[in-house]
Amino acid sequence: MSNQDQFNEQECLLEFEERRYNNDVFFNALELREYDVAKSILKKDGFQLDWNRKIGGQSLFCHLFEKKLDDIVDLLLETQNEEILKEALKKSSIRKHICHSDNPKDVIEKLQNCIEPSDLVISYSFEANEVISKNNPDLIPLFQWEDNTLNTHIDDWYGMCNYAGTAIREKKWELAKALINLDNFNPLSKGSNKDDRKAAFSAYRFSKEMAKHYPEAREIQDLVLKKIEKIDPKKAKQLKSGFFGIGGHKPKI
Repeated sequence: MSNQDQFNEQECLLEFEERRYNNDVFFNALELREYDVAKSILKKDGFQLDWNRKIGGQSLFCHLFEKKLDDIVDLLLETQNEEILKEALKKSSIRKHICHSDNPKDVIEKLQNCIEPSDLVISYSFEANEVISKNNPDLIPLFQWEDNTLNTHIDDWYGMCNYAGTAIREKKWELAKALINLDNFNPLSKGSNKDDRKAAFSAYRFSKEMAKHYPEAREIQDLVLKKIEKIDPKKAKQLKSGFFGIGGHKPKI
């Protein structure tokens, strides 16, 4: 081995040891809540994050999000390259963090260069429940709702009730409207209950039942009917005439 090869090998080993040491200090500082120390490491020239490490079983960004360490998140975004940040964010629950953030739009804007469009897709029922449970209508359009998830019927105790139907039942009127106004919300979805034709009109049926007592429900009932008219005018006409056994309807809006 030439002297040059030996020099390069030693240099690589020294760089590796320095990266490992800096990451040891950074992650230990976070665990010990020595946040000033963690920040000083981030500010060091050439610091390269080991995105694969965890803190107490959590990924780095999950830990930072949960502890609301926004200043450290900001420093990471400033000092680390996009590829490292993308890898680190892949291991974090971005949707959950956005959902629980005080300023969800700001979070998305801050992370927009480091997250993929797929990171904002709601594709599992528990994630949808997480978003909806916050009862914040402004959250709904921030995510891309996968069709089957948006129109999934989630609660057999309510008969056949999709997410919009659940919001209606719980009198979360603005939330229900935000879901219904999504382009891919389908009030004709039957979910898995292919034999129950009424399941296709769950959001309409629930709003109709509650419209007797709540004017907000009547507004939603009309909104759902307009959506049905766009998707299938024939079914909408049959629905208004009482063909499906749900009762007739004369819209007021």
